Amino acid sequence: PSAKKEYRKILDESPTHFRAKEGLEKSELVSKHLSWKMGYEFFEADSPSRDMDIKENQLFNNISIPMSDNTHLEIDYLLTGRMFRDFHDLLENKGRFKIVYKNMPNFSANGYYGLLHYNKDVEEYTHIFGGNVSSRVFDIGTFDCSFDREELDNTSLVIRKHEYRNNLKPRVDVYLNRDCQIGADYLYSYYSDDNFKHEGAFDALCYLSPDPLRFTAKYRYFYREYKTKVPDYFSPKGFSTNTFSFNWRHYLNQEEIFFGANDLYYDLKYDISIDSTYVVGHKFSWGFNWDLNKRLNFNVQGFVMGSSANVYNEKNVTASIKYYF
Repeated sequence: PSAKKEYRKILDESPTHFRAKEGLEKSELVSKHLSWKMGYEFFEADSPSRDMDIKENQLFNNISIPMSDNTHLEIDYLLTGRMFRDFHDLLENKGRFKIVYKNMPNFSANGYYGLLHYNKDVEEYTHIFGGNVSSRVFDIGTFDCSFDREELDNTSLVIRKHEYRNNLKPRVDVYLNRDCQIGADYLYSYYSDDNFKHEGAFDALCYLSPDPLRFTAKYRYFYREYKTKVPDYFSPKGFSTNTFSFNWRHYLNQEEIFFGANDLYYDLKYDISIDSTYVVGHKFSWGFNWDLNKRLNFNVQGFVMGSSANVYNEKNVTASIKYYF
C-alpha cells in the first residue's frame, strides 16, 4: 500500500513517469489478482558411506488469493514420489493453507497449517504447521523469528517411524551500508524421539558489483550439536562448517532494472565448504528467470554438489511457471 501511494504521488507530479506507471501496474497486479504457480522438481542424493541414497520427483502447485492490499491466502499442494535404496514407490501427498500479512518494509507475518500422508507403510497423517514474524529494526536491519513443525523424510527409517521435529529459529540482519550486511541466527530443533539440536550461525554478504552485472560474495559459519547421536538420521556432535559462496547474476533486460520491469536474467553460483571432519564440498548452481510479460513468469534452476572422499553427492533441477489472472 505504501508503495502504491508513492507511485501515485509521483504520477500526480509527472503523469508520464515511466517507472512509476510500470511500478503501480505491477503493485496492483500483485495485490489484487489471483496467481497460480506450478512446477516440477527432480532431486537425487547418493551417499555410499551413509546409506542415504534417494531419488525424488515432485509436482507442486501454489495458488495465491488476495484478501486485501496487505493480506493474501496461499494454498499449496505437492505430490512427491520417492525412491530409497530399501523403500521403493513411496508416494507423498501434502496440502497446506497459509495466511500472509505484509506491511513492507516495516513488518510481515504468516502462519500455516497442512497435512501429509503416504501411500503405504505409514497410516497416520502428519500435521505440519508454523509461522514467521519479521520486523524492521531502527532502519539498520531486520529481526526475524520462525517456528515450523516438519516431517523427517531423508531416510526410509524416519518415514516408517513417523518422525518429525519442531524448529524455532530467530535471526538478526544488520545492514552496514548499501553493499554489505551481516547476520546471525540460532536454531533449536526438538525431535519426536526426544533428541534435540542446537545450531548457531553467522554470515556476511557483500555486493561487489551493481546491477545489471551483480556479483556477490558470502561467508557463512555454523556449529551444530545434537544431544544424542542416533542411527536414524545424521546427528553428529560438535559438527561445524565454513562455506564461501560467489554468485553472478547478469540482467538482460531490454529496459532498465526496477520494480515492475520485465526481468530477464541468469545466475551462476559456486559454493565451497569445509566441515570439521575436513570434508570439502563443491556446489555449482545455475538459474534462469524470464518475465515474458507482466502476468507470466518462467523460472528454471538447478545444482550439482559433490564432496571429497565421495561422502555425499546431490543434484537437482526445478522448473516453474507463474501466472497472474
